[in-house]
Amino acid sequence: MFENDQFYSLGKTPADIIGTIEGAGGFSASYLKHYSWNSIRHEAVKNGLKAYFIDLYPIGRVFDYTAKQIPMVEIPEVFLTMPDYIHTFLTSVNFTEAGPFHSSELAFRAHLRLFTWDMYVYCLPHSQWLPARDVPLLRVILEKHFPLRAGDTGPAGGLIIQRSGERQIEVSPVDAACCSWLDAEQACHHFSHNGIGGWRLPSPAELGTYAHTLRTRLRKSQNVYQTSETTLHWSSSRRNGSAVAVVTQENEDSYLPFYYYPMGGSSGGYYQSTKGPWRGNEKEFPVTDWLPVRAVRDLQ
Repeated sequence: MFENDQFYSLGKTPADIIGTIEGAGGFSASYLKHYSWNSIRHEAVKNGLKAYFIDLYPIGRVFDYTAKQIPMVEIPEVFLTMPDYIHTFLTSVNFTEAGPFHSSELAFRAHLRLFTWDMYVYCLPHSQWLPARDVPLLRVILEKHFPLRAGDTGPAGGLIIQRSGERQIEVSPVDAACCSWLDAEQACHHFSHNGIGGWRLPSPAELGTYAHTLRTRLRKSQNVYQTSETTLHWSSSRRNGSAVAVVTQENEDSYLPFYYYPMGGSSGGYYQSTKGPWRGNEKEFPVTDWLPVRAVRDLQ
């Protein structure tokens, strides 16, 4: 990997690396020596040095040269000694290509969340663009090294949610069925997406978390600022002759203007339903009514 803002370097300590770029012309990252992935693996082991990944402009941060600091991450030895697949890979997300990368390098990038379940890959020299999850080697790499967080795309292509530090849950990106509550659990049991099974019917709390996690992702990652449909999904909860469904998407027909309070704080700046039902609300329906079923699965 040779890029202007992301590259590899070697040294006994970060201070050693910074010391090499304080030349007569002043403090400049342009004086840093760039290494390829193969070179840095060889040199680090051979000379007893530490390998570092340097990202001059990490997302959401403007690098300040005047501070005489370089944002760098030490590369764990497990990635430097990991055997490589014979071919290299290009990666792509949002039509932006990067690479080529060795498989051990992709494992390290997954560790840094720079190689994700959202990406497509192209195996050089001759291949086709495929979702990373569809390449067995890369699926194993992501499962082992990518640290999932709430809001991420999961191994099956669904949305990862997490409840108050508890286990992580993946919500399917599509409905498993539209059926009565009596048939919902069975529909989840037989459901499979991207070759992955093991799904179940979510609890009301899980659906509520999913609804808010999904809305955050739509606003931040997919630039969807307003939704226009009210959607409910069956939950696993039953109360007497009725079952509980949860609003997972609301009809956001009203905009709340952004407002700064004189004493501090703010509110508004987003869309919401005027009269409800609101996202996360629970409603009871006869168990024989038909509603969409959104399946979830527990991650290890």
